[in-house]
Amino acid sequence: MEKATAAVVEAGSFEQDPAIPATCYLSEVSSMQVDEERVLTISVGPQGSLLIWYPEDAVHLQQTYNIQGCSVGLYPRVPVQDTFLSLPMQLMPEGAAYLRDTNRARFVDANGLAKIPSLAEGIAFADVRQEQFQQQAELYEKLYAFHLDCHKAQLYQMYFPELQQAFVKNGSVIPETEEETWKIIRTKLVEQYDKGGQVIRDLSTQRTW
Repeated sequence: MEKATAAVVEAGSFEQDPAIPATCYLSEVSSMQVDEERVLTISVGPQGSLLIWYPEDAVHLQQTYNIQGCSVGLYPRVPVQDTFLSLPMQLMPEGAAYLRDTNRARFVDANGLAKIPSLAEGIAFADVRQEQFQQQAELYEKLYAFHLDCHKAQLYQMYFPELQQAFVKNGSVIPETEEETWKIIRTKLVEQYDKGGQVIRDLSTQRTW
């Protein structure tokens, strides 16, 4: 029995390589000298969640009061849980009540920082957003027409054979000037954009439909 105890003590007193991340993490945590009279800061969320955001508070909470809490943050890809990346730490109401009754914690209302919108505010936001979408659509339509004019020569060469075949098939007369022909091509491209609500033709040298 004594040999087994000695083996356990000896096994638990080894020193790890400082290059191991877990050892570096443990040294950082052990170097945190937290005041025993420290008052913890607990943030109260909009739905009543009780969160601790400061790593010193999280370490002090576990070492002094044996309250582990629930880490709701990120975890690193190492065997040892990282106190910094796992923040915030969420407390149960019972643990927070104990800290409150013993005057070991102060509560900060975070409702002003993360406010849940009311129904009226949600409707107002949706209306403003829809108006912004409409403004963006109108602006994009103007830019689309401007884009057509910038690629006039390229588009004219691309769509003129198709327009010519359509005029011959319908028995119509092709406009005499290039400018009048371009107006017809431009109008059809804009109409196709309006019907589909989006650009359906690629303004490159190759057609993709």
